[in-house]
Amino acid sequence: MSEEVEREDGVSKGRYRIVVDRSEAEMTYSRAGQKLIIIDHTDVPAALRRRKIGEQLVRQAVEDARREGISIIPLSHSRKRR
Repeated sequence: MSEEVEREDGVSKGRYRIVVDRSEAEMTYSRAGQKLIIIDHTDVPAALRRRKIGEQLVRQAVEDARREGISIIPLSHSRKRR
């Protein structure tokens, strides 16, 4: 897949995003200190499901965290799929 994951990093919040076929998927996070982020939301549009887009977002976050010495806490939400 040639599309690149982009990172937007702010002081207290940030996100990873990828645009594929004009559809945007994102994974957001909040900072919980200098060396800790909480991944709090992931949204992959129906048009992009089953294409491992969410996995790409997670892999980029893990790669960045390892390189920067940051720990990740995933915030889990229970949601019914339709």
